[in-house]
Order: sequence, then C-alpha cells, then structure tokens
Amino acid sequence: MKYYIYMYLDPANVPFYIGKGQGDRYLISKHLTITNRLLRNKIRKVGVTNVKIHFLHENLTEKEAFSWERYWIKYIGRRDLKEGTLCNLTDGGEGTSGHTHTEESKQKMSEALRGKLPWNKGKQMSVEYCRVNSESHKGLQAGEKNILCMVKVILKRLKERYQ
Repeated sequence: MKYYIYMYLDPANVPFYIGKGQGDRYLISKHLTITNRLLRNKIRKVGVTNVKIHFLHENLTEKEAFSWERYWIKYIGRRDLKEGTLCNLTDGGEGTSGHTHTEESKQKMSEALRGKLPWNKGKQMSVEYCRVNSESHKGLQAGEKNILCMVKVILKRLKERYQ
C-alpha cells in the first residue's frame, strides 16, 4: 500500500493539520466525527468548503509516512503545546493502520449513533460549492461505476478552485 502526507490550510494559507493516509483519508468529512475537538472546531470555524488540502509527500511506505508525519508536526508545531498552529494532538508516527473493529464493537457503535442526526442535516451549502458540484456532475450518468469518478472530479475541481 502507498501512503501520503497531507496538510490542511485555512483561507490565509496557515497550516492547521498534518495527516498520514491512503485512499480518501484526506477528505475533510473523515475528520468531522473524530474525537479531536480542536480539529473538528477549526474545520467548522474555517468552513468545510474553505479548507485547502495540500499533499506534501506521495507514494510512501507506511514507515516513511510515519517519519514524515512526525517531521512536519515537529517543524510546524502543535497548538495544544503552544509550539505552532497545528490541531494535531500527538507528535505523529503512531496510529491505527490496519485496525478492524470486531462485530461486537461495530454493533455498539451502531446502537450509539441510532437516532442521531448527521452533522450537516439542515445546513445550507454555499452557492460556490453548489456550482462546482453541479459542474462536476454534468455529462456523467449516475451509477456505481461513476461514483468514484464523480468524487475524483469534484475533488479535483475544488482543489483547483481553492489553490
């Protein structure tokens, strides 16, 4: 598996999070349900559509990715330690790669979330977000084959628009 290191930037291009991932781990939606309240609040304050994503390194082994994650967190500094602007709560290099939940823990999580509304229920999307989203869907047919393609197009256009 290949990994990457990504950075979230606010509209003033100030970095506020460094992460290691693979696949779609860099997506902001992956960070809105985590226990890192500092990061979650920062994303909500900045606005989901205003967060810029910058890839620092790509095609890394997991060991290299952990090493680079530690380096960048140390270089920029953590906010909770009053060393910098990052919302990271650890020095990096650790994580839960490859972790799978047991069926019992999945059931407990499911029961805990039952009846709760999604964070974005009733939220108004910005006109710009709706326009970019609409443009990215033009000419595509909905279906399982196109879902991944649509997501990539949306992310590419948003990335181009906000860089």
